[in-house]
Amino acid sequence: MDEPIKKNRPTSQYRNGDLVDSMRWTKRDDWNPENLRYPDWKKKIAIDCSPSICTSLNAVLDLIDATEHIIINDIPGDFVEAGVYMGGSCMVMAGVLKHYDSDRAIWMYDTYQGVPEPDKKDIDHANIPLLNWYRKNKVSEKGSLWCYSHLKSVKANMKLTGYTGPINYVYGLVEDTIPETVPNIISLLRIDVDLHLPTRHVLEHLYPKVTENGHIIFDDYGFFPQIKHTVDDYFSGTKKFFHRIDRTVVHIIKLRQEIIKTKKL
Repeated sequence: MDEPIKKNRPTSQYRNGDLVDSMRWTKRDDWNPENLRYPDWKKKIAIDCSPSICTSLNAVLDLIDATEHIIINDIPGDFVEAGVYMGGSCMVMAGVLKHYDSDRAIWMYDTYQGVPEPDKKDIDHANIPLLNWYRKNKVSEKGSLWCYSHLKSVKANMKLTGYTGPINYVYGLVEDTIPETVPNIISLLRIDVDLHLPTRHVLEHLYPKVTENGHIIFDDYGFFPQIKHTVDDYFSGTKKFFHRIDRTVVHIIKLRQEIIKTKKL
């Protein structure tokens, strides 16, 4: 059941509150020479989704390419994002799936009540405790204004893509919903939960479900030091190559017969 929208808790559907003001990458100068080579349909997806996505153009184009790679190479599995905010990244996935007439399932994990309370280890890139930011934005024991987008707003954004394949909105803390409600096989896993403990939880339960040649994208790797530490620690038993997309996003591929030796926090 959808949580009622509270009058004192405005939901985010667009980056700047308004669709037109939130639109990005509409001018030729917004695209560098390399990105200008992208086909028009990919550019359209990036522009159409731009009001509801906070990542860079490079990160969006990388996500488009990863989704396309999975479809044209018949890599099995569903598409998963943990921490969807306004749904922008899943809109990108849906746009590519629609272009290729694919009906893969999309799983969207979020509290849909804002980022939950961090612990003392969570800090930002300036070493400021995230608890400070959380306490300023806390509205109840269950929610905050930090990356808050009501489920109705997210569904409205996904509807804009015209995608008719299955979309699973999984409502609640990932610690409560995973592994109880998960796909059997994952082709793309995008993690953007902002905090280190849920990041670890998602990795431990969902990474084993990522298929061979599947894609894993970490949105916060270069921005939140404790998330970088958590990801590095999880993959410490491997020679994993991290492809840096921009200053914060990294992208990896799951190769054949990987052996992951994880450590307890």
